[in-house]
Amino acid sequence: MRRLTEEMKSRVNAQFMSKRQRYLRECNPALDQATLNQEMLEDFDAIWSDFDTRLEVVPGKDLLASLSGQLQSNLGISLTTGLIVRTMRKDEVPAGMLALLGKLDDFRGANVS
Repeated sequence: MRRLTEEMKSRVNAQFMSKRQRYLRECNPALDQATLNQEMLEDFDAIWSDFDTRLEVVPGKDLLASLSGQLQSNLGISLTTGLIVRTMRKDEVPAGMLALLGKLDDFRGANVS
């Protein structure tokens, strides 16, 4: 997983810098560009150096596709999102996700007139 995320580093950093710069400019328009760049680079390095926080910023769909491709080519294992969902247990799903799914199910079943 580390190698797969490393392959995404430049793309993720570019997205991070773009979004972060817009936010920091809104908060403090007078901030010097060099200071802004330094802050953004330091922020990204801190995020990237911790693998758990790195996983929070890499695009999950792309990471899953890369992982699936590696498993298929190296081990002949086919990994699909459907397979992952079917094999997950309820206690492995975050509480917030369960709450969201419950609300979506309620909405789906609601009589909207």
